[in-house]
Amino acid sequence: MRRPLVWVAVASAAISLALAALGLRLPMPIAAAAYFLGMGGVGLLSPLWETEIQRRIPPQALGRAGSFDTLISFAARLLGLAMAAPLAEVTGTAAPLLVAAVFTAAANLSVLLLQDVRALPGREPAFALR
Repeated sequence: MRRPLVWVAVASAAISLALAALGLRLPMPIAAAAYFLGMGGVGLLSPLWETEIQRRIPPQALGRAGSFDTLISFAARLLGLAMAAPLAEVTGTAAPLLVAAVFTAAANLSVLLLQDVRALPGREPAFALR
């Protein structure tokens, strides 16, 4: 796959579609389609991210890098949950969902501003079926 980190950024931003659909109270078929697309993005993100981590991180540092990645992910999730409930209490449920959609899309797509991410080539497969 060419430019795997670009695909990772776009795929991970797709979950913001579901958050926006719920925040905007769109009809259920549209919200379900947005969720389907978002989870498809997460399904693409996971194997690409894990593959790139293993390709780019030296073997002796994989454990530490994986631990740090997991710690940051869990901490960010808990922080978001802790902030969402009080915000929803004050503003209603739409505001936290829309804020989360904007932050999710911005955080995931902003890495595309980095030349190193855009230019990082994929790896040629060891063999190809013809």
